[in-house]
Amino acid sequence: MLACHERIGSLGGSTSSALSVAPTPAGASTATAEGARTALTTSSGAGGGEAILLAEDNAVNTLIAKRFLRNLGYSSVTHVENGQAAVEAVAAGAFDLVLMDCQMPVMDGLEAAQRIRSLPDDTKRCVPIIALTASALKAGVDRCMEAGMDDHLSKPYDCKALASKLARWLHG
Repeated sequence: MLACHERIGSLGGSTSSALSVAPTPAGASTATAEGARTALTTSSGAGGGEAILLAEDNAVNTLIAKRFLRNLGYSSVTHVENGQAAVEAVAAGAFDLVLMDCQMPVMDGLEAAQRIRSLPDDTKRCVPIIALTASALKAGVDRCMEAGMDDHLSKPYDCKALASKLARWLHG
């Protein structure tokens, strides 16, 4: 996994100063994951071009995360509601970063991270994954790292904390 971290650290990225607080238009499609229906929505705003996957099952947490991302200028945010859908989205798409809730239905974020890390494509396998977890305890953080996640944010998090993590992993 060290090779992934070295490669990710060398990737550049552009920043954007455009901020938007208006609602983001969303298109919806349906993805099937092990017989369960999951919502997959993509939001586009006026900010940066980095593609971010948000894997979060809680509607309020999703709304907050999308608002923070939009306010930080990240315009390409794809949302899925469970870990299986996250694995499928990473396998099928091109993401610069994944924000992964740890406790979701169908497949939790820990197992999803492990499956992403075992994908055959180096680019997809090495995507930075930031755990979104209610646990700030060292044991919880350690479980995230052991599953293959690169970093973590303890819930509740604020926009400044999210901005710091995104800057670290997207803009090195």
